[in-house]
Order: sequence, then C-alpha cells, then structure tokens
Amino acid sequence: MKHALKIAFSGFLLWLVCFAIACVVWPLHASQFMFFKSIMIVSGSVTGMWLLARHFRKVQTGYLKEGVLVGIIWFIVNIGLDLIVLVAVLKTPLLEYLISPGIGYLCMPAMSVGVGYALSGRKNSK
Repeated sequence: MKHALKIAFSGFLLWLVCFAIACVVWPLHASQFMFFKSIMIVSGSVTGMWLLARHFRKVQTGYLKEGVLVGIIWFIVNIGLDLIVLVAVLKTPLLEYLISPGIGYLCMPAMSVGVGYALSGRKNSK
C-alpha cells in the first residue's frame, strides 16, 4: 500500500506541474491553441519521463509489472484530479474534456509500460 501511495504522489506531482504550467500559458489557449497544446504535451512528457527515471532507479525486478502499475495509477490520479478541477469546478464540458486533454493521458501508461518493457529486456539480456 505504501508503494502505491508513493506512485500516486508522483502522479499528483506530475499533474501539479502540468497544471501550474497550464495556468502560466493559459492566455495562449484562446489565441494559439495548437501552441498551447504543444507546450502541454512537451512539459507533461518531460516531467513524466523525469519522474519515471527517478522511480525506476529504485526498482530492482519486475520492471514491466511496475510500468503497468505506475501507468494505471498515474492515469487514475490525473483523470481524477482533472475531473474535479476542470470538469466539476471550471465547468469544462465532459465530452470536450475527454477529447482533449483526457485522451492525452493515455500517454502515461504508454510511456511507463514502454520504460518497464525496455528495462525488462535490457536486464534479462545480461
């Protein structure tokens, strides 16, 4: 349970960093939407990979399983926080949210499973 809470906390940090960046670049949302989205994709990817690198330094075995676990927990945490903040509080229509940014959160399990898979293959070949 403690392990899952640590993963959930890093998922919260990922969401918080992206939310803070979104707040700073929000004026671009209306005038240059694609630029805004690009900034969000890059900042989320860089932050996520940094957090994954830190996380996997402590993992000794079961890399693929760990990648799946991290991806699922981060996905749930980030979707949950977005549903609270963006949909419930800021009144973003649910369908609009699900199309963007909701679907973008699928990158989290894709990246974490990919890292786990890559590490699994590397460690098994030694």
